[in-house]
Amino acid sequence: MSRSHHAAVATLVRWRSLQEAVAETASRRALAEVHMARTAREQAEAAADAIDARRVQALSTGQLDMGLLDALGVFAAHARDALAARDAALTEAEAHRDEAIARQWEARTQTRVASTRHARLAAQERDAEDKRIFDRMAALIAATPREHADD
Repeated sequence: MSRSHHAAVATLVRWRSLQEAVAETASRRALAEVHMARTAREQAEAAADAIDARRVQALSTGQLDMGLLDALGVFAAHARDALAARDAALTEAEAHRDEAIARQWEARTQTRVASTRHARLAAQERDAEDKRIFDRMAALIAATPREHADD
């Protein structure tokens, strides 16, 4: 292989490495988004549970306060809506994370392929250079007149 081909593959390796680094950064961001979405969902679930607990407490007292029960019903509906929205956001973040991880693995695979090709070309160049040196040495040895001493 020519040196220019070897240099082109070296450039490809650097480009693939850059793409892998970008994909890894995107994957890390996606993981952070999933963590934030999961935290927000847990907070929404805790709020909904607290409202439900307050409603059970209000119903268990001997006196029913219809205004409080109505307010708790409205709060519970908003809490369920918020929880549903957080569930949807979490599902979307997880899908985005899965896509980012897939892109990262693809970029890593492409980098490894290019690196392997680069290493193979370097080995071929070293072998070719070793063969050229050996051939030159063999030609020099063959061209050198031999002195034979007749004893």
